[in-house]
Amino acid sequence: DLRNAFPINDRITVKYDEFPDSQIPRTGQQVILQGNFSEYPYATNPGEADMKKYYASLKICGRLRKVKILWADSRYDHLAESVYELRMICRKRLYQVFPDREASVMSALLIGDKSDLDEEIREMYQRNGIIHILSISGLHVTVIGLGAFLLFRKAGMKVESAALSGALVLVLYGVFVGFGITVCRAVGMYLLKILSKLTGRTYDSPTAACFLAALLVCSNPLYLTNAGFLLSFGAVCGAGMIYPVYFQPKGSQRKSVEQTGGGIQDVLCRMGGKIIDWLKQSICLSISISAATLPVLLYFYYEVPVFSALINVVVLPFLSILLFTGLIVMGIPGTGFLGTIDCMILAFYEKLCMLFERIPFQVWNPGCPRTEQIVWYYLILMAGTAGIFFWDRSSDAGTEKNTTGQILKKCRKIAPALLLTVLVIVLAVPDRHGLEVYFLDVGQGDGVILRTTHNRVYLFDFGSTSRNDPGKYVLKPFLKYKGISRVDVITVSHRDADHINGILELLQNSADWGIDVGQILLPYGEGGDYEWMYQEVTNSVKTGGATVFKAEAQDVLRPDDQRDRGIDIEALGTGISWADDGVSFVCLHPDPDGVYSTANASSACFLVCGEGITILFTGDVEKEGEERLIRNIERLQAFLPEDKRRVDILKVPHHGSRYSTGEELLEQIRPAAAVISCGRRNRYGHPHEELLMRLFQTEAETFRTDESGAVTAKINNGRFQIDTFLKKKAGD
Repeated sequence: DLRNAFPINDRITVKYDEFPDSQIPRTGQQVILQGNFSEYPYATNPGEADMKKYYASLKICGRLRKVKILWADSRYDHLAESVYELRMICRKRLYQVFPDREASVMSALLIGDKSDLDEEIREMYQRNGIIHILSISGLHVTVIGLGAFLLFRKAGMKVESAALSGALVLVLYGVFVGFGITVCRAVGMYLLKILSKLTGRTYDSPTAACFLAALLVCSNPLYLTNAGFLLSFGAVCGAGMIYPVYFQPKGSQRKSVEQTGGGIQDVLCRMGGKIIDWLKQSICLSISISAATLPVLLYFYYEVPVFSALINVVVLPFLSILLFTGLIVMGIPGTGFLGTIDCMILAFYEKLCMLFERIPFQVWNPGCPRTEQIVWYYLILMAGTAGIFFWDRSSDAGTEKNTTGQILKKCRKIAPALLLTVLVIVLAVPDRHGLEVYFLDVGQGDGVILRTTHNRVYLFDFGSTSRNDPGKYVLKPFLKYKGISRVDVITVSHRDADHINGILELLQNSADWGIDVGQILLPYGEGGDYEWMYQEVTNSVKTGGATVFKAEAQDVLRPDDQRDRGIDIEALGTGISWADDGVSFVCLHPDPDGVYSTANASSACFLVCGEGITILFTGDVEKEGEERLIRNIERLQAFLPEDKRRVDILKVPHHGSRYSTGEELLEQIRPAAAVISCGRRNRYGHPHEELLMRLFQTEAETFRTDESGAVTAKINNGRFQIDTFLKKKAGD
C-alpha cells in the first residue's frame, strides 16, 4: 500500500536462508522484495540491550522477514560476489577440518563470521575477558601483513615494493572479512605506519588512532555509542599513552643480566630474566589497556573479570600460533593435520577459563557507572597521567643520592598503583538513598524487584508469556546493571508461567550468572499447586548447582550467618509477617486452609511498609480471592491510625483485568499511585477500559509498563517519586 510507504535510507537485514538456494540474491544485485518489515526493539528496562541503538550505529534500520523476491536484476558485482563465495569456501573448509564447536570459533577468528559461534564459548570468553580474541584485530594485521612482507622480500622485491604489496594484501583481507570497526582501525593504522616509513615521517600510534577515529566518527557519529568502537580505540590509547608513562618512564633502561660465562646456569639465568621481563611487560600492558577501557566495559557490560590481565598473558602467546596455523589449514589443502594444534589450544583456553572461574571474586560487578563517575574517572586519569609524565621529565637524576631523592623515587614507583586504586574507588561508589522498587517491563507478565537501603533484595514474581527468556534478557541484565549479585528473597504469587518462568531461569543459571539466591517463599492454599511449584523450584535449584532446604514458617528470614544449608523453600499464608532492614512485610493472602477455584484467586499478596510508604503487591488475585484480601486488609487496618490506612502504591492485580481491582478494594486502600504490568497489544485487552476508569475515579496516578517501560519508585522519608524508563512522571 503506497499510502503507508516510507523511505528507508539505511540498510536492512534479511536472512538468506529464507530463500531457496536458486533464488539467493548475489552481491550487488538489485532486487524488489516483499515481506514483513520491523524495526529492531529498543530497550524498555535498565540494563536491557538496546538493539535499535546498536544497529543504528551500524546504519541498519530494521529487518525483513517472510521475504519473497518479486523481481531481480541480472546484473551484480562480480568481484564482490567472488569474494563472498571465497569466504563461504573457507568457512566450509573450516567446518570440514574442525568439529562444529571449534569450527565456529575458528570461523569467527579467521573470517569474522560469528553467525554460528557457540553461545557457551562466547559467554565463557566474555566472563573471563578474552572475548576480544574472536575479533579481527591488530594481531591479524601483524601476522598477515608481516608475513606477506617477508614473502615478498624473499621473492626479491625491494623494501618499498614489499611494504606496498603487503599493504595491498591487508586491504584485500579487510574486504574478505568485511571492514568492521576493528578491521578499519587495525588495517588503517598499519597503512599509516607504512606510509610514515615511506615518507620518512615519525609514526605515533595514539595520533594514528585518533586520526582514524575522527574519520570514522565523521562518517557515522553513532559510532560514539558503539562498544566495539570505544573499546578498540580505547585499547590503543591505553597501550600508546598510559603504558609508556606509567610503566616505561623516560630515561629508564632495562638492566640486562651480565654475561659472565657461557655455562648452562648463565644461559638459564638470562632466559629466566627475559621471561620475567616479558611477563612484567605483558601484565603492565594489559593493566594499561584495562585502565583506559574500564568505564566503557562497565557502561556496556556492568561487570569486569578481575584476573583478565593474567588470563590474557597466558592466552595471547598461543593466539599467534592459533592464527598462523588456522590460516594455513584454511588456505592450503592437505594441511588439516595442523588443526589438531588449534583444537588443543582451544581446549586449553576452555580449561584455563574454567580454572579462573573457580577463584572467588573472579568477577567485579559494581553496576553501570553514572555519567559523573565516568567524567571524574577520565579527568583523574588524564591529570594523573600528565602529572607522572611531567614528574619524570623534570626529575633530576642527581637528587637520587640524597634522602629526598630516594623518597621521591619510591613515591614514583607506587604512584601508578595509588592512582589506579583511586580510579577504581571512583567507579565503585554507589548512588543509592532510601528504598527502591522496580516494576520491570516483562511484556505480558509480572516482575517486581525491591531493594532496601542497605542492599537487601526482594523479587516478587518474574515471568512472561510474550517475551522469550525473560530471566536471561530482562532480569539478569537488570541485576548486573544495578550491581546486584544476590537476591535475598524470592516470592512467587502463583504457578502461572507469566509469574514464575523467569524465576526458574534464574534458579537454573544462578551459578553461571553469578547471582546467589537466599530464600524462596511459596503461597500455601492452592492444594496441588503448592506441591507443583515446590517441585518445579526444587528441580530448577538443583539444576543451577545449589541445594534446597524445606524450612518451616517460623524460619522466615533467618540471619545470613545461619543460611549454610542452601536455598530455603518456605510456605507462606495469611498472617505471616517479618521485618528486614527497616521494611516490614505482611502476607495478606492466601489463607493456608483456604480452597480457591483458580490459581489466580489464590495469589499471594503482600503489604510492604518502609520509609513511611505503603505498597500492596497483589499478583493476579481476583474474584473470591480479592474478597478475602479485602477482609484481611480491614482486619489489619483496624490496628492502624486513620492516616496510615491508605496504600501509597498499588501493583494492580492481574495486569489490569476487567474483573480485578474492584471498587470495594479501591475504596478500602485509596491508592495514590497504581502500576499496571502488561504487554503491548496483548490479546487479552489488558488493561481494560473499565479498570482504567475505576482508577481514574479514585484519583490514582496510573503507570503502565506497556507504555512507559520499567517503572521505578524511589522512596525516602515518607515521600516517593515515580520515574519511568521511556518517559518521566513524578508523584509524592
